[in-house]
Amino acid sequence: MDYVNKSSSSYQRRYRSYEVQKKDLVCLSPNATLAEAAKLMRKHQVGAIIVVEDREGSSTPVSIITDRDIALQAEIGDLNSCKIANYMHDNLTTAHIGTDEFELVRIMKEAGVTRLPLVDDQGSLVGIVTAKKLLQIFSEGLSDLTQISERQQQNERSHH
Repeated sequence: MDYVNKSSSSYQRRYRSYEVQKKDLVCLSPNATLAEAAKLMRKHQVGAIIVVEDREGSSTPVSIITDRDIALQAEIGDLNSCKIANYMHDNLTTAHIGTDEFELVRIMKEAGVTRLPLVDDQGSLVGIVTAKKLLQIFSEGLSDLTQISERQQQNERSHH
C-alpha cells in the first residue's frame, strides 16, 4: 500500500511503503517483563519495543522501552520481576503515517527521540520510523542527486 502522492520522489515512495515501516515493529503489553522485552529485542534484532494497549480492538502505542532502558535496569534489578509498566516513558511522541520525511525529522529533533511510532487516523499503531532509516532515505536521495550531474555531463558529451 502506497501512502504517497504519485508525483513524489522515489525516496519518498520507499519511505512511505507500509512494509518498510512494519518490518521493524515489535510490540509488548505493559504487563510484560523487561526480560521478555530483552529476549524479543535479541530475537528480532531491534533496539526498542513499542508498548501497546488494546483499545477497542486495535493496538494503541503508549510507550517505548529501549535497549538502554533495559541495560540501566539490569544493573540494579532482576529483569524477570520488572514489569514494563513500571519503566515506561511518559509522553510518547508519535506521528501520522502520512507525515513527510522532513516533518518526521523536525518531530524527532523537537522530542529528542530517534524512534517514532507511526499511527493511522484512529491512533492505531501501523509502523515505526527511526532516525537511522531516515538517514538512509536521505542518503539515497543525495546519491540520486549526484547522479544528475554525471548524467548531464554524459548528455553534453553525446551532443558534441
